[in-house]
Amino acid sequence: MLFKDNLTIGITNKTKYCLKGLKPNTNYNVQIQYITFHGDSIRSDPTLFRTDDECKLKSIKSFY
Repeated sequence: MLFKDNLTIGITNKTKYCLKGLKPNTNYNVQIQYITFHGDSIRSDPTLFRTDDECKLKSIKSFY
């Protein structure tokens, strides 16, 4: 599961995820949690980032 600003934004079984709809000049907080048949992990430490003023990229191509 992926969380942005403490809200679930996606579920994937991939190692990459594309964040869409990012606003220019905005702070974001992203966390990851894995879910298996053994149970859920705790959330990762937050990754904080801020988009550029112009926000030339409309999304982050990959998030590791």
